Amino acid sequence: MATPTQMKHAASQQGRTPSQLAAATPPVSTPFSASQTHAAFSPRGPRSSPQQFKKSPATSTTLMGHPNGALNFDSPSAAAAMGALGISGGLDIGLDHVGVGGFGGLGGMGEDDKIKRLDSVIDILGKAKGRVSEAGLERLTLRTGLTSIWDEHRSPDGRKTKMLVIAGQALTVDIVLNNNVVENVSLTFPESAPIVTRHKDQAAKILLEDLQLRPDQSPLTKTLDKFSENLERLANLDKLSVIPGLDCQEALAGIFECLERLFRWELSKLQEDAAMGGKPARFLQTTVMCMKSGRPMMHARDMVGLSVEYWTERRHVIPKTETVRYCEKQEKVWSILIGCKALDDGELFPPVRVSESWIS
Repeated sequence: MATPTQMKHAASQQGRTPSQLAAATPPVSTPFSASQTHAAFSPRGPRSSPQQFKKSPATSTTLMGHPNGALNFDSPSAAAAMGALGISGGLDIGLDHVGVGGFGGLGGMGEDDKIKRLDSVIDILGKAKGRVSEAGLERLTLRTGLTSIWDEHRSPDGRKTKMLVIAGQALTVDIVLNNNVVENVSLTFPESAPIVTRHKDQAAKILLEDLQLRPDQSPLTKTLDKFSENLERLANLDKLSVIPGLDCQEALAGIFECLERLFRWELSKLQEDAAMGGKPARFLQTTVMCMKSGRPMMHARDMVGLSVEYWTERRHVIPKTETVRYCEKQEKVWSILIGCKALDDGELFPPVRVSESWIS
């Protein structure tokens, strides 16, 4: 490294143009550096300024009759890309050697291929249920095939709230919103039997938890995914309840009553066993669930509908009294979801039956 030396003061340069100065032009680093064009960027090149000819050194050496040199790229990816396109090392960047045959297939798709691609795009967009908002809830209602209507209310303190009424054949869901934030949800079955209406409050609580904001959530990120699953389950049962006197909710409630009766009978038999003497009630219930006919649940574990639990992790571990509630919410439980489906064309006898006497 050269050490700085004391310079001699030359005569005053005031009034002289930059082209008359004896200072050397600093080296310029450009992506296009060639062996033939090195002299244009050399400090020992001509002392004339580029502004004198109204052009840059790169243009003067590449477009004014000088031969094209091989290109050197600072980035290996740029060189690889130029090589893949068939462009040579010179500056002849025409597309004569570039093969564009692969792009011809984009415009040659048939109608069937276009329809398939359009269906796949619709399926991808359909998976997104949207955000919790007035418009999002209204779109979700239309997608599930239910009807909706808006109703405005004014609270005693002067606040203006909206209520979205979602109605079907035999159900009604009322959602109260205040500035796109859900405050309350109520579920009613106007014409259903008491065995159905006795579980409606638990179902409404699950729907409210699906829409209500938690402390760690924002209205901009709260999605309708969980609420959509539960609403579609209710809508499917409502659509099948079109025959007069047929209520699929009542049919499932009757199955729940029978399975609950079976679960209590098996639990009582297990309590009579001498080997199970002194065991806590939760341990006995878990044993019946895993070793017997399972435990029926109606509107439980964030799912609206009838389910039968048949297995749980750490079933032999008896939790302490203060951790029972935590274990019930956090431990993983396997269950079967029971519902109704439409009648197939080949079936002669309707399989549905509304009864509470499956098991006497």
